[in-house]
Amino acid sequence: MKVSLEISKTQQDIADVTLWYGSVLDLSPRFIEDLFDYVHLMQKFIHFSPRIITLECPNCVGAV
Repeated sequence: MKVSLEISKTQQDIADVTLWYGSVLDLSPRFIEDLFDYVHLMQKFIHFSPRIITLECPNCVGAV
């Protein structure tokens, strides 16, 4: 797992947390369950955004 932390000061008391991953297959079911538990417990203190990395495919059907 590769982790990159970016820390900036905001006026809010809520931290923005983003998790980037390649696909759902990159994360074990146990990790997803544990992550859900932690995010649920800290929901008053964090804004959690899970993200999937996508790549442009100019040769794909329907590409603009």
